[in-house]
Amino acid sequence: MKCAAWHEKVHLSGGFVMGHIIECPKNNGRFDYTTGQGKKAPICEDLKTYPIQIDSGTVFIKINE
Repeated sequence: MKCAAWHEKVHLSGGFVMGHIIECPKNNGRFDYTTGQGKKAPICEDLKTYPIQIDSGTVFIKINE
């Protein structure tokens, strides 16, 4: 599983979610939140994503690859 959360200094948690797509609340660009791939203009760069693991309710994010 992967996690992506920030775009253009805006936290994407405030974005509208449809399936695997999240819409940026700042510019209405869309991303596939499972891969970080930009799906709708004005997006010109994919999001950086990080592998995560959930163990007993604790979320671990691997930031060193």
